Amino acid sequence: MALVMNKNNNNFKTTLKRILKMDWLFLILISAVLLFGLMPRSSYLRFEAGTDTFGTATSSNEGEIVSVTGNYNGTEKEGIGNKLSLKGSSSAEDTVTLRSTTQDYTAYFDLGIQNAGGMTTNAQDSEYLSRTTLDAFVQSESIEHPDNPYFKDQTFSELVKQYHNDGYAILFAVKGDSTVGWSDEMEETMRSLGFETTPKSGSEDGSYIGYVYQDEVWSQNGDRSTAAMKTVGGTNFYLSSAGVYSGNNAMIKLNGEELANDENGISVVVYDIANDQLIDSVSYNTNTAEPIMSRADDCFYTEYVTVFRADLLDQAKAYTGVFYWLQAIVCIIAALMLNVLRRDLKKAKRTAEAHQPYKKSYLIWKQVGLSLISVLAAASFAGLSYLLKQFNGVTIDQLLFHMNTNLEGTNWSSFDSLFQELALYCGIALAVSLLWIVLMKKVLLKDKVHVKRSRQAGMAIRWTAVMCGMLALFLVVQTFWNSYYMTDYLAARQFESTLYDDYYVDPANVNITFPSQKKNLIYIYMESMEISAANESVGGGKSFNAIPELTNLALENDDFNGDSDQLNGAIPLYNSTWTIAGMVAQTTGLPLGINHNQTNYSSVSSFMPGATALGDILEEEGYQNVFMLGSKAEFGNRDAYYEEHGDYEIDDYTWAKKNGKLPYSNYYVWWGYEDKKLFEYAQERVTELASDDQPFALTLLTVDTHFTGGYKCEDCPDTFEDQYSNVLACSSKRVAEFVEWVQEQDWGKDTVIILSGDHLCMDSEYYGDMPSGYQRKTYVNIINSQKEEGDTYRTYSTMDMFPTTLSALGCTIPGDRLGFGTDLYSDTPTLLEEKGESYLNYELSLNSSFYNKEILGY
Repeated sequence: MALVMNKNNNNFKTTLKRILKMDWLFLILISAVLLFGLMPRSSYLRFEAGTDTFGTATSSNEGEIVSVTGNYNGTEKEGIGNKLSLKGSSSAEDTVTLRSTTQDYTAYFDLGIQNAGGMTTNAQDSEYLSRTTLDAFVQSESIEHPDNPYFKDQTFSELVKQYHNDGYAILFAVKGDSTVGWSDEMEETMRSLGFETTPKSGSEDGSYIGYVYQDEVWSQNGDRSTAAMKTVGGTNFYLSSAGVYSGNNAMIKLNGEELANDENGISVVVYDIANDQLIDSVSYNTNTAEPIMSRADDCFYTEYVTVFRADLLDQAKAYTGVFYWLQAIVCIIAALMLNVLRRDLKKAKRTAEAHQPYKKSYLIWKQVGLSLISVLAAASFAGLSYLLKQFNGVTIDQLLFHMNTNLEGTNWSSFDSLFQELALYCGIALAVSLLWIVLMKKVLLKDKVHVKRSRQAGMAIRWTAVMCGMLALFLVVQTFWNSYYMTDYLAARQFESTLYDDYYVDPANVNITFPSQKKNLIYIYMESMEISAANESVGGGKSFNAIPELTNLALENDDFNGDSDQLNGAIPLYNSTWTIAGMVAQTTGLPLGINHNQTNYSSVSSFMPGATALGDILEEEGYQNVFMLGSKAEFGNRDAYYEEHGDYEIDDYTWAKKNGKLPYSNYYVWWGYEDKKLFEYAQERVTELASDDQPFALTLLTVDTHFTGGYKCEDCPDTFEDQYSNVLACSSKRVAEFVEWVQEQDWGKDTVIILSGDHLCMDSEYYGDMPSGYQRKTYVNIINSQKEEGDTYRTYSTMDMFPTTLSALGCTIPGDRLGFGTDLYSDTPTLLEEKGESYLNYELSLNSSFYNKEILGY
């Protein structure tokens, strides 16, 4: 037996010697890894058509990039195909000119032959909350298209009659509820062409297709979807239509090529059969009361010319710089792991030569490290899964804020799925690690340690487990990095925003004048409330209306939709996309930024001390300020904000419990207590406030509509199949009833009511069915304003609510702007209307020394 063990031991030592003779290979490999990670490389700007940042095709008709040209210090530099070198420093006058046959393209930032990241032309599916887009850097855009004398704006009747008289084939397809804006004139025009059926003939959510060519007329209605292949003058066209509830599309194709954009209402394609040429393609959005014509530009334009500012070059260099150092760190870690493996093999050799088993302490430390890696990988995977499911589209700033702020009052029940997955995955990882420790004790700590197979198997399994754990950690970090656009975030840290220098208006320096008879204010922040929850025919994004009462209130009062019958709302900009950030934006005209050198908000002595908020202004004017909510005000430091900016009395869950408002002492549902009780307590509180001669400002924050699924109270209906829709419907009814109650009170006529969503809903699944290109917006409604709403549809952000609220109270605001907000009752354009969403989001994502010093006080 001794001879056998000695023979096996000798064989193992021989194997180890052979491996260690290759020690120089380890050194070469380590050196190669470090060289790959640290070697300088040239950077490039590359454009690809029809692809996203991960190289996936986004459309079947991708188009092409015609050329890329850089203007460096007055010198034109032609790119090689779709690629432009980023050598040298750029000046403010530098530009990049892109010519393409599509507007669907991505800019990639390459480091050598590696892709360091990229930007799409515009944000999709709420990504605007998280990422920088190419639109932020556009200096100018132009289009080159064929000369066509017919390209002019016309009514439906004018267009159809002219083209019919010219002898062209005219094809029709309807999408959505086309009967809303279908006028008598449009009906008469179709009938005069010989159509026996028109879109008006069918149901309001039905379908319609048809064509007229010379004396040939054909049409077809359908209750749901309708499609047909028709031969018109010897040319085969495919026509398809579907109403709101059966697919919601309109297509007209020739040889598989789309001749009409899939727009709401009726699409009209005009084709020259004799010359086989598309003449025109337009749509009239008859889903609204006043149909608006839009032309299917993509069917005609041959080249798009876009000029980007020098900022894009700087951003590309920042991206490649972040990627370079990230790759360097990964390669250094990989080199360290290779070196540890190398040293482990040497340790095995020395142990074998000494005819000694491994020391117990040595193996235990090895296994503890393995266990930690396994548990960390499992916990990271569970945490990432929860983040991607529940917090898709939020900014990294928001995550950092909540990681470094007061979490007292958190509804931990909403994290049940996370805790369950953490327990499951970490438990499995720990159990496997413990099992391996037992195996090591049974095998490697005994005389069998000198047996070749035991030693080789032990080392192989251990290192396989280590590598698997490290790989899992790497994949988790990579997924998190890509999902939360960490490259954007770190690149943005390298630039200083000019927005504060150019546009910020300090309210402390503005002489705001109140009317002699001051109006009361009730401001209701509705958790996650969007106009998107309404049906498409009134400006929502759903096929049904989950908020009918709120819809009617908005259309009857002020939401700044001009003279249209469509709901309008606010767009939350960067760092205004969670509750406290949304409240700050609406009451200061500022985002809730963080100082990246000091992010521990829970230890901050003062909350945005340099900001002048709505509460500060109202307090100075003698208002009694009260903030009521059904959760604990400490969460997110909401108590600090309202106490320091307006000296608000705070009636939260703790207040309700202390004052015996709750059914029993330990009553706690959802985040504290439900909205039904909030409005009951609010009626009592506002009655007390109204009994004084002092004007009051009552702020409410609802909570039942918080993701995920919301809180379904006993009054919630079962109208809809999913819980969240029923919760929204319940909230709509409850808020409307409270508004009606206020208006019935004697003091109601002297009270301005503002209903506003605090931010967009973070439940990405619920709003995943929005129409293509739909802009999600928070709900906004101002009731009993002292100013008159204009007849122009406004594009505005939640920061515009700050001066608009004061204006609604009857205040005069010189210059019409406070913070970054604009008085929507004025004619002054908002920053969104003036600069665009992408530009503002980009600028707000950058560093600001002014914000850190003057607003945060650092």
